[in-house]
Amino acid sequence: MKFLLVFFFLLSFLFAGKIEIESLKFEAYDEKGITVFTGNVLIKKGLDRMHADNVTVYLDKDRQIERFEASGNTSFVFNFENNSTFVGSSDKFIYTPKNGEFKLLGSARISDIINSKEIIGEEVIFFEKTKVVKVLGAKMKPVRLIFDVEDSKK
Repeated sequence: MKFLLVFFFLLSFLFAGKIEIESLKFEAYDEKGITVFTGNVLIKKGLDRMHADNVTVYLDKDRQIERFEASGNTSFVFNFENNSTFVGSSDKFIYTPKNGEFKLLGSARISDIINSKEIIGEEVIFFEKTKVVKVLGAKMKPVRLIFDVEDSKK
């Protein structure tokens, strides 16, 4: 579970700094504070990547990100300075910076490539401030944790 805490803590840095977004369609509704990217959306920050069918960014009255929602075939690759690489996917990805909440909803999967750890569930929710992680399964899809355990005899 520790790798998930590290992942989500480091993920918060994705939404700081220079970000490049590509999509087939872009719409901005300034009065509502909503920006919508549609069609083959690619978000790039350094070596980090996130793909989705749609991304909607909601801004508050101070023009700060209130909520970030990626939906439809979301996937990501995040590389961190400590040589860890996380790959994941879900049906929907929601980030709410004000309360530090990350949600991967629907067929959520996160893999720590370097350390061979993986978590699979219908929902993965992380609360950045309290460092609480909740992974929920579904009736026919229980939560799965996959990791290697070193042999203590070595």
